[in-house]
Amino acid sequence: MNELMQHSFTFCVTLPEAGLCPALPCCPASGGCAVPRRRVPALPLSRSEMSCTIEKALADAKALVERLREHDSAAEALIEQTTALNKRVEAMKQYQEEIQELNEVARHRPRSTLVMGIQQENRQIRELQQENKELRTSLEEHQSALELIMSKYREQMFRLLMASKKDDPSIIMKLKEQHSKELQVHVDQITEMAAVMRKAIEVDERHGCKEQERISQLEVRRKLQSTDVKGSQDPSRCLMVLLSQPLTAVVLPLPCWSRGSTTAA
Repeated sequence: MNELMQHSFTFCVTLPEAGLCPALPCCPASGGCAVPRRRVPALPLSRSEMSCTIEKALADAKALVERLREHDSAAEALIEQTTALNKRVEAMKQYQEEIQELNEVARHRPRSTLVMGIQQENRQIRELQQENKELRTSLEEHQSALELIMSKYREQMFRLLMASKKDDPSIIMKLKEQHSKELQVHVDQITEMAAVMRKAIEVDERHGCKEQERISQLEVRRKLQSTDVKGSQDPSRCLMVLLSQPLTAVVLPLPCWSRGSTTAA
């Protein structure tokens, strides 16, 4: 193995013979004479020198690989930049073409028609936005309805499963408890509604009584005002009218003739 490695690291050395020109065969000083060459075996390298040369070669190879990777990354970055620039240039070209088309259209059409078209487009956009809002709200309503339906479906399926397992006493107790809770909730709701209705009836009755008293008082006052002149001549008639009315309606200030009679008495 050592012999093979030594032979692999041999190199040839050309030496001119004695008395001949040391220049190359193509040298004009030698006159085109061919200089004989002789192979000289190289000196064998030691293991440390061989390991140093191998390590150096590996280090050089690693450095070259890193440089190649850097070059590849730089090339990829340049390619990305060029593609982005190409896209931007294409977008600018398209924008310029659209502007030219709009300018050509604007030349042939008056400004009023353009303004009307823009307003119409704005209205259409607003209508579409309103439709989107309505569709979104309807979708939310449908989702809530579906959730309610699915919850009811799950409840019914649970009840069916529980009904299919009636032999289990724990399941029966759970069903009874659930039923009792639901009944209690309904009873509480009914009692609350009854209390609210009772309070509303009481308020309505009070208001009705007050209105009835007010109406009766107004009727008595009207009768007293109508009989004021006649009552000054016939006070017994007015007294009969007052006695014919209920007590709640009679609580009113007496007319002028009654106050005068009381003061006279």
